[in-house]
Amino acid sequence: MPPDFRPPRALLGACVFALTVCATTSSAQAVLKARDLAAQAMGGNAASLDKLQAAAGDGDAGAEFWLGTYFDSGHHFKQAAQWYRRAADQGFAQGQYALGVLYAGGQGVARDDAQAADWFAKAAAQGNALAQTNLGLLYENGAGLPQDDAKAAFWLAKAARQGNALAQTRLGLLYRRGRGVERDDAQATAWITKAAAQGQSQAQQILGAMYVGGQGLPKDPAQGALWLQRAAEQGDARAQDQLGLLYKNGLGVERSNQRAATWFAEAAAQGVPDAQDNLGWLYANGFGVPQSYAQAAAWYRKAADQGVVDAEFSLGWLLEKGYGVPQDDAQAAAWYRKAAERGEIHAQNNLGLLYEHGRGVSRDDVQAADWFRRSALQGEANAQYNLGAMYARGVGVPQSPVIAYALYSVSAHRDPSTNNHAVQALHKLRPELSEAQLQAAAQLAEQAEKPANLGPALDAYAKVSGTKLR
Repeated sequence: MPPDFRPPRALLGACVFALTVCATTSSAQAVLKARDLAAQAMGGNAASLDKLQAAAGDGDAGAEFWLGTYFDSGHHFKQAAQWYRRAADQGFAQGQYALGVLYAGGQGVARDDAQAADWFAKAAAQGNALAQTNLGLLYENGAGLPQDDAKAAFWLAKAARQGNALAQTRLGLLYRRGRGVERDDAQATAWITKAAAQGQSQAQQILGAMYVGGQGLPKDPAQGALWLQRAAEQGDARAQDQLGLLYKNGLGVERSNQRAATWFAEAAAQGVPDAQDNLGWLYANGFGVPQSYAQAAAWYRKAADQGVVDAEFSLGWLLEKGYGVPQDDAQAAAWYRKAAERGEIHAQNNLGLLYEHGRGVSRDDVQAADWFRRSALQGEANAQYNLGAMYARGVGVPQSPVIAYALYSVSAHRDPSTNNHAVQALHKLRPELSEAQLQAAAQLAEQAEKPANLGPALDAYAKVSGTKLR
């Protein structure tokens, strides 16, 4: 086979022919001859194509398969399917596999996962590793067959033992997750490592992540970065995103925002939402790329459209400020709401502020207090101050200087900087409270500052004091 010959995209690896003729009308020698004729025909040799067609017309299964491959390479899928079927009907495993590929992709035939599974099963039973791999994947995903992890593991194991890197990767993941096989981290690591050593990009990405996180392997971010680099260079989008994070954080590699931006951009262009969000953050801050709110907004929007909660908040913030996009409080509120409803504490606080001031939404102090409360309960210092201010004034909630003072104290304890208005609010409110109220506020604050205890502390105070919280 000429060194520049490349099998068609759908059959990469299918043309790695094992000299097993499977009791067809074609001998091993005839199959090799047909292979060479196909390669010459793909190079434009008309005489070789005529000879290949003649052999296929005489019913030689190997020639039928390789003539199908010739048509497949030119994207003449209907003709490819016809010749693959002739070879497949004779029991030629490579033809069975190739016909299954066309059914799986709906090329030259109507897409039919059940037909694909049937042809893969016939080829797999003859030992075709590619068919075994695809049959395992169909069982794993329940495509064309009832979902069955045990059968997926069975067929993937057969292919993996023959050295199929994709099968090794998927089998490793089944062992890692305990699906279809008993969970076994050692087996998972062994199979994934075998696949990674063969250059399988998904395995390299997984192995890299395992080293970075110390999952199933000793924690070694530098080793993880090496495997992620190999996968990223092959275009693996998840690896590109993860490698970008390593460079952004200086984990396992020397910190470099420029390299982080490069890898985030590669992954973002492939639609990885987290990479789009991270790239937006770099543009917003001018780290590793020229500062550009417009670029930041564009990438945040792509990520937000895919449901990345941080991007939803960031896009809302840009819209509220009018940075890189036309200022639009209504749109800002809409994006804040998306993020806030999913628990993003800054979005909850900012949405509360929009309700408090009637910007982009109808003014509603009750709604404002509710969003401040949700954020404050998660520990957001600004929201704790804002909610305290509403209790101090009795706006949106019943007035309670004790609760206000306690919330100011919790906020100031969390963020004692002069940027936090709670520090000044404490000094202003203190003279207005009696000693009994100050003592009650101090006790409430002490309980509220315990981890995740603000809500329970407020509920307990309300029960004892008879104070209404809403």
